[in-house]
Amino acid sequence: MAEKNDFAIVDRATGRVIGSLGLHRSWATGQLAFAGKSAVEIGYVLARDMWGRGLMPEAVGRVLEYLFDTLGVDIVTVAHAEENARSRRVIEKCGFRPVKRGTVYLKQLGKTITDIKYILTREEYQCKDT
Repeated sequence: MAEKNDFAIVDRATGRVIGSLGLHRSWATGQLAFAGKSAVEIGYVLARDMWGRGLMPEAVGRVLEYLFDTLGVDIVTVAHAEENARSRRVIEKCGFRPVKRGTVYLKQLGKTITDIKYILTREEYQCKDT
């Protein structure tokens, strides 16, 4: 993809781009509670006709492995719109824990929504494998 921190998710069978996963500046960056920690936010989107196949938890899991094990990132964060139950389920499957609820203005949609922010630390991630 054009930005180096955005990755295309490609259907192996067809070669068609079916979604993307991006790495962004985390909401935790600059917060006193996380001072001295490296943090990355992930965001993702998947074509509706591909939902329910376990593709996004697999993609997020691979990115978490890369961020924690290869890059040594301390914290990975993610957020979803409160009403987006499918994204919530992906986040839960990947081991994130909720930390706060807030509001965010979505410029592309021209509206303010309630979102839920989650975190996963490297220590929590390592405990998942034991």
